[in-house]
Amino acid sequence: MVATRVDVLILGAGFGGSLLAAILANNGRTVALVDRAVHPRFAIGESSTPLADAVLERMAKNYGLSELLPLTRYGTWKKVYPQLACGLKTGFSYFGHQRDCAFSADDQLVVAASDSVEVSDTHWLRSDVDEFLFGYAKQKGATCVQGADYVLDLVDDQWSIEGTARSGEFAYCAPFVVDATGVAGEVMEFVGVPEDNESLKTNSSAMFAHFEGVASVASVLSDLGIDMQPHPFNCDAAAVHQVLADGWMWQLRFDDDTVSAGILVNGQMGATANFPGLWPRGKRAGISGLVPASWNHPQQKADGSKPGCEGKTPLEIWNDFIKPYPFIAKQFRDAKVVRPASGIRQSGRLQRIRQDAAGRNWAALAGTSGFIDPLHSTGIAHTLFSVNRIASLLLNDSGAERTSGLQRYSETLLNEIRLIDELVEGCYSALPSFRLWSAWCMLYFAAVTSSEHSGSGDSFLLASDGAFRSVLDNAREQLQSSIDAGLSVASIERFEEWLRSAIRPWNYVGLMDPAVNGMYRTTAAPKGELHL
Repeated sequence: MVATRVDVLILGAGFGGSLLAAILANNGRTVALVDRAVHPRFAIGESSTPLADAVLERMAKNYGLSELLPLTRYGTWKKVYPQLACGLKTGFSYFGHQRDCAFSADDQLVVAASDSVEVSDTHWLRSDVDEFLFGYAKQKGATCVQGADYVLDLVDDQWSIEGTARSGEFAYCAPFVVDATGVAGEVMEFVGVPEDNESLKTNSSAMFAHFEGVASVASVLSDLGIDMQPHPFNCDAAAVHQVLADGWMWQLRFDDDTVSAGILVNGQMGATANFPGLWPRGKRAGISGLVPASWNHPQQKADGSKPGCEGKTPLEIWNDFIKPYPFIAKQFRDAKVVRPASGIRQSGRLQRIRQDAAGRNWAALAGTSGFIDPLHSTGIAHTLFSVNRIASLLLNDSGAERTSGLQRYSETLLNEIRLIDELVEGCYSALPSFRLWSAWCMLYFAAVTSSEHSGSGDSFLLASDGAFRSVLDNAREQLQSSIDAGLSVASIERFEEWLRSAIRPWNYVGLMDPAVNGMYRTTAAPKGELHL
């Protein structure tokens, strides 16, 4: 079959691959976007942030994609694209829990990320958003193929792909390929880029699904007689973090009242009786819906049970895990899984990183180059940053300039993944102390709010700021001192005092002000009006 020549071949049609295809096609490049799966499909990695909205808005304006501007604010999203399911996210909320203990009102941290509902961030129902962006790429002129079975090859500096799909046989060739295949890393596997998972510090695994019938955090707090007046916003209209003794749970509520929820377990503490089967360090795992529909945990039996679980199903394991936490057990008392159809999914160790993120004639998006953990909601923003960078290189640079630019892209992206690793690992290490966890989170909030308020452009979470990285290294030593002291109140207070001073150069929003008492109302950077 004679191959159709295009400028860029993109493998993987999640939101990042589709968005990149739309940008390139709308700016005069010929693009083939190919995916093995078919939309709509279940995926997680759903929580946007002000940083994500800012880079999406910048790309929409710079690359002539005005149709995407409404997606950068909750209010305009609901007005312009009511058919695309989403959820209201006005900030981050955290609630600390210990096994078999009543919830304490002291164990709360609530951080506003928006000034109003109209300009708030969103939770993306990825099956809707990914399908929309796939269609949008096609509308902008990209050739889009899904449900594909293909073979990738590279001959004489020319990438080629040939296979079949629902639409029939296809064949394309291109001088450049973008790997947006997520955990599969198809291009990187082809060129032999090794993983370097052993070097990562975080070690967590997950169970996750979408549920209906999950009681709101506010309703349980109300039943417990806990005053919610100090909250700067509705605590459920947020990325909710239920912080546990050896991990945490995310809860993202969509406007149809379904909830994306996942339990993350700290592998450094070892498998528990209720959450066994953690994969060893270095073993590849999958999350974010980026694995094929046929993917299964290699230790999972045909009936869905796992060795060491006494034949329990994933749902039974889930219920056993939350049972010792009265607050969460009450939330999920009447809950049922609604997505995916196969039920609760399980992962092995989530953390992975490649040794390179680009080569002379290829590049990989952020989620393909590496992944750490859903904590801090970095996934959407980091993917958008990588899309923006690759688009700029492919539209503006050629020859030696592109080669050097791709090298910088790779180094920068992997450095950022390692920064995320450090920010996440410290939270897990602080457990089971919610107070210490909350203090360590201030490093993330210092990085992200300073980036939002300073408009630092292409810098992601101060990863290239040597002074901040030095503070982060020193903070980990200080954290360890508190851990070694048995998490005593005095040692945590010393850590808080040290950290309050250390983050001062990046503290634009009054982080760690004792008078705030964990309720931050004024962290959001102003958002201008959209002129649609």
